[in-house]
Amino acid sequence: MTNETAPALRKPSYLLENHQFDPDRLVADARGRPYRSLDPETPTCRFRGTLVKQSSDGFRVVGWQRNIARLQRTDVSYLTIITMELDEARRIRSVALDPCFQGSKGLLCHHTYLDENLRSALSGVTVDEQFFKRIQVGALQCFHLVEVVGGILSCLETLDQRTLPVLAEDEVMDAYGVGKSLVITGAQRMSHTLEETHFALVIHGAFDHIRFDAKGTIYANEPFPVDVYIDDQHILRTEVAGKRATSVCQEIKTLALEALGRVKPTFVESANEHSFMCSNLFPQAFIGLLVQIVSMKLYYNNLNYVLHCLKGLQRFRDVPRCIGAVESVEEAVKYFPRFDVAAVF
Repeated sequence: MTNETAPALRKPSYLLENHQFDPDRLVADARGRPYRSLDPETPTCRFRGTLVKQSSDGFRVVGWQRNIARLQRTDVSYLTIITMELDEARRIRSVALDPCFQGSKGLLCHHTYLDENLRSALSGVTVDEQFFKRIQVGALQCFHLVEVVGGILSCLETLDQRTLPVLAEDEVMDAYGVGKSLVITGAQRMSHTLEETHFALVIHGAFDHIRFDAKGTIYANEPFPVDVYIDDQHILRTEVAGKRATSVCQEIKTLALEALGRVKPTFVESANEHSFMCSNLFPQAFIGLLVQIVSMKLYYNNLNYVLHCLKGLQRFRDVPRCIGAVESVEEAVKYFPRFDVAAVF
């Protein structure tokens, strides 16, 4: 780590005023509280959080995520809220995707289908050492659901480590441009400690060097340096290079993992390899956010091209990884046979 001080990095604003310990009020706040962005011209924010609260016969859980963007001069708010009830043995008695759910692909991200699939995948399942394998995108069929349920898993682990009756955490990630560079900045807090942490990644020349190919996958037309700051202290400078999407994604994920490793000790005593998914810095979440932020800031007046860039995240070797990446009736029938194609096509 160097002793370099961050160059006047701006701090983002949380969606919630304070920790909210009432599950019903938390759902209402996640849905409706007004937000502030560091970039009022093209806001691209993600707010997220988790509440795990012990009850007389188990646990009540809320996991939520709210994505903000401006597309074609209209602000959009994509919400994912999942509620759960667990018994004392961590067996899921009930799980539901809130009806406010909105995915980035409109009707393809069908609430009824994803809710039924979520219930089928997780009802009666015990949150144990095998749970991580059950919540991959192949099972839940939506990246937003994977991220929210992953955050719930990590918070249950932290609750156990700290022997707490309740745990609330929330986070914000925001972004703004400085010339041709992009600053992605965030903050996170948890109810069991008075400390919070701030982080920032300064991606120099992002708007010149990050591009998307014919399939929507991210690549770099030239190497670009990235500076990482934790709590205003400069911890790392590295250069991201590679015209192949796989190499760029891997380097960015490694960078996010390094930053995440500096954030975790503020909140957890120990961590397994899948832990602390309750963070926008978790590598799989961060690469998705980077694609969203860059595409929406560069092409916010071209909704079709933004969706093209998002598709690059959602498909692998021309196969849809989530329901929102389906391109035809034939694909829907082949890869998601229980999806009601008549509801969309």
